Amino acid sequence: MRTTEASVTAQEYWNLRVFCTVAEYQSVSVAAANLSMTQSGVSMVIRRLGQRYGAKLVTQQGKGVVLTDAGVELYRHALATLRSAQLLEERIRALSGKSDGLVALATRPSLSTHFLPSFLVEFWRTRPGVEVRVVDIAPRLVVLREVLTDGVDFAVLPRGGGMVVGPNLVVEPFHREPLVLVAAPDHPLTRVESPTLAEIAQQRFIVSAPETGQLRRLENLFRSAIGSRLEVAMEVGGDGTKVLVREGVGLALMMRCIVEQELARGELRAIPLPNAAPAAELMIVHAPDRQLSEPAEALRALIRDRGAARDGDPTLSSITNS
Repeated sequence: MRTTEASVTAQEYWNLRVFCTVAEYQSVSVAAANLSMTQSGVSMVIRRLGQRYGAKLVTQQGKGVVLTDAGVELYRHALATLRSAQLLEERIRALSGKSDGLVALATRPSLSTHFLPSFLVEFWRTRPGVEVRVVDIAPRLVVLREVLTDGVDFAVLPRGGGMVVGPNLVVEPFHREPLVLVAAPDHPLTRVESPTLAEIAQQRFIVSAPETGQLRRLENLFRSAIGSRLEVAMEVGGDGTKVLVREGVGLALMMRCIVEQELARGELRAIPLPNAAPAAELMIVHAPDRQLSEPAEALRALIRDRGAARDGDPTLSSITNS
């Protein structure tokens, strides 16, 4: 039977998926189990991809595998290709009437986990037929213009934090999320009613990636109380920070939405700051030259309006970068 062009394309997508799974688990056996394949089948896919591109893609390390430089490049390409194919399929489904539309938004993992779910639930209750795709942006330098031209309707992000907005993008500040300095429940400063900035600045801190600007924000906060850089205990991103704080490794300045449950349960304690509590300004970013679909515009408006209502700050207004 003659192989059709469609089946060849489908096989190519499958090969890329297999390769991505191996890369993410760093194990042929684990990838095979997750894909319901044999280990020999997975190895054959990796070998054929290597032959196709004329480069070794993985190398053995202990019981697992790691990507070579060529493998890293293929992994990046494969992720973009697979995501683009999925977005195309979803958009065609929407155009053919099989769904009520598709909305793709980009955000930070911390916001997709702790800030956006309530908005997405509210949107789903009124528009259950709309497909919503959330694309997580890792805490690293990202040019948003590139993100927004890659099938994403708009982005919800904290201002700064390694985001290079780029020219000709509309930036809508819509919410100020309070920042809370958190510590382990038994940390000595939790027994001090009103610790000074100097006392707080003497502690060790847990910060996220340098590109987020978090360390700079902390140093600006304590500028008058310290004569040198703050002491960093560890650099960790995501929810791992909360685990380290809880175990007493150090203090961390985090958005309230990320730690409110742990604070309510007493797993973390807030250290009061002598000055006004700082806040992270959240913004919606989109391209002015792209007409949002009606569902995308509806979700953007819901996030903007509900977010603004949380702090009631009438001073936030839209600006356009140029």
